[in-house]
Amino acid sequence: MKYLKFTILILTFLFCICNLFARSPFLIYYGDNASINYLNNFKVVVLDPDHYNYVFGLKAYKYGYVSIGEVENYRDYFKFVKNMGVLLKENKNWKGAYYVSLKSGKWQDFVINYIIPSVLAKGYNGIFLDTVDSLLLNHEDKGLIIKFINSIKKRFPHIKLMLNRGFAIANMVDIDAILLESTITTYNFKTQKYSFLNLNKRYQFNKKVEEFSVDYWYLNDIKTIEKIYKKALKLGYKPFVSDISLQKLPKIRYDEDSKSFVYTNNNM
Repeated sequence: MKYLKFTILILTFLFCICNLFARSPFLIYYGDNASINYLNNFKVVVLDPDHYNYVFGLKAYKYGYVSIGEVENYRDYFKFVKNMGVLLKENKNWKGAYYVSLKSGKWQDFVINYIIPSVLAKGYNGIFLDTVDSLLLNHEDKGLIIKFINSIKKRFPHIKLMLNRGFAIANMVDIDAILLESTITTYNFKTQKYSFLNLNKRYQFNKKVEEFSVDYWYLNDIKTIEKIYKKALKLGYKPFVSDISLQKLPKIRYDEDSKSFVYTNNNM
């Protein structure tokens, strides 16, 4: 009995040690409540630079969030951009976010000469390009969007670019990684419910890029979240699962090294 208790104690200790050093492939988080210790559980992170404005000490590869197809009204540069005359209608699914126009070239110059340099100055070594699909939705000229993204890479060749979706132009732009958002599950903004998509094929790219994925589900439904992770892993993605807001810390994450799930303490 004494040896059994000792064995259980050792196994418990080893389990805790493994969890302590376990690292997950990917986190995308727009909140501001995660500690550096928690963020160090991941190999690659996408963070909002308005919330994390000094990330030099973070071990992960750090992508700073930049929305290139929309501007949110809470950004400190919103009024300046509004005065440029490049804003279009409001995104009905995301209140306070406005589509932008590329026609004048003013927005592209502002992103390249102000927004991205200010993000990199905070310690980020990559840029996450969000709302690319918003540009595709509002512009028939794909060439203008392709030129915009390629000009970012040309100006900052030393950093990595991750594209969020934008599948129609993904093979025509100079990027290092792509985020496959909502390829397994989706969120209905009208019903405010999550559901599975009937997509079993893998997206194909004509060049080698890192393929990350993010899918959305109810955070308390651990069993289904595990199912989503397993499906994404089978497709060959580096996955992450969270809720649609991306502002809450998940209760479960996948550890890439041990090929197992880790149940996390969100107070980390």
